[in-house]
Amino acid sequence: MNWSEKDLGIIIYCCSLLEEKAAEAYNHAAEIIGNKFISCLFRYISRDSLKHAEFLRSMSETLAGNISAHPDECVKICGEAWLAPIKDAERILGKREMSLDDLPPLIRGLESIESFAAEEYLTALYVKLTELMASEEKIDLGYYKKILEWIIEDEEKHRQILKMIERLLAQS
Repeated sequence: MNWSEKDLGIIIYCCSLLEEKAAEAYNHAAEIIGNKFISCLFRYISRDSLKHAEFLRSMSETLAGNISAHPDECVKICGEAWLAPIKDAERILGKREMSLDDLPPLIRGLESIESFAAEEYLTALYVKLTELMASEEKIDLGYYKKILEWIIEDEEKHRQILKMIERLLAQS
């Protein structure tokens, strides 16, 4: 499929929505969990995710101008797989309280968000940016590719943090 800069911009905008929703979910979990260390780890991931959302939104605007997409449009463009981590994040946002016993299934939902982010959309974006760079010489996307690499690394760190939390829970 040949993607135009505008198509790529819309997809990146949808990715920014996913990161923003993940940031909200992590922050919410940090606020309602009764463990200060785990709360701190959730806030760490939340801040990274918010940073990713802001970068991706800026990147989408650079490629396609001031655009927006409704989540329904993102499902059409990015596929149903985009919706699963959004639903996981919304389930977390719907919780009013959370105990350590509630964390194992929550961690699995958060891991699905991190896996989708790193393995699905960011890797695909990286490949598409490479293709776009090869075909469109008027925009230097090299800096964007580098930051996408760092975001992919962050997503891997997030998964490692979630595994750390799982190990902590297993020990208690």
